[in-house]
Amino acid sequence: MRNVFVACVCALAGAASADVFSNGPFLTGTGNGAGGANTSAIEQPAYNNFGYNTLTGTFAVADDFTVSGGNWSLNTFKVYAYQTITAAPPAGSTITTMQVAVFTTNPIGTQNAPDHGNLVTPRTILTNVYTGTYRVTATTLTNDDRAIMAVTADVSDIPDLAPGTYYIAWSLTGSVASGPWTVPVTPARATDNAIQRNVGLAAPTNWALVDGNGTAAGVPQQDMAFEIAYDLIPSCDPDVNCDGAVNGFDVEATEQAVNGDFSNFCQATADLNGDGAENGFDIETEEQRVNGAPC
Repeated sequence: MRNVFVACVCALAGAASADVFSNGPFLTGTGNGAGGANTSAIEQPAYNNFGYNTLTGTFAVADDFTVSGGNWSLNTFKVYAYQTITAAPPAGSTITTMQVAVFTTNPIGTQNAPDHGNLVTPRTILTNVYTGTYRVTATTLTNDDRAIMAVTADVSDIPDLAPGTYYIAWSLTGSVASGPWTVPVTPARATDNAIQRNVGLAAPTNWALVDGNGTAAGVPQQDMAFEIAYDLIPSCDPDVNCDGAVNGFDVEATEQAVNGDFSNFCQATADLNGDGAENGFDIETEEQRVNGAPC
């Protein structure tokens, strides 16, 4: 898991702001694939997996992400997946359903049920399009068997998530026999820690860390490529210096933070009004809160 914030659409003061969390890239080459397409190449020889089986009812994958800066109100969830179709340029996506669930703790070993959503009920798919990229090896860059699709589902029914670390899990179905397969983050990173469920294995071992190379020991794990679009709901604790009291010192700490000095400011951001900027309006917001105004 890696925090990468790739977009922000600023809202009116006092409202939430729309953001996108990206768990990492998968593109490794531009215009060097079949027909001028982009490529996502396996990092051989350390890795040998094109993707990870995510077939609903048999497999699922999950990865962690961290909520920060306030509560997150989830909107959409996007994954990157393919089905192997030999020598067939993509006429359209063959992914047909996506199921999504959220765990508040790592399901490895615990076998706990998802806290929100499930891996059975299909989500409403909002977009389902070819990315212009093929999953390939470094020696077969023009292979066109694995066209990567970007599949986006509605997850707005999931309750707002408080700051902390969560696992988001998903499974897919498709119209052909292969997979579907979820594309990993490429290049891999030392902190990668995605997990996969195989219902054919007995509990408590049916969730396990993914194996980037099933034939070699000691290979680093991998993460899955996904994006979460959410609205950030700034935290509303006027005790911004965490001294246990709400008074003028909190206003002073906010003024210092807005001017770049966070030494007396204990919250994740000084954007207290959620408008996407840290400025005098945030000081005014803190003054109002100290004087009893609601968030």
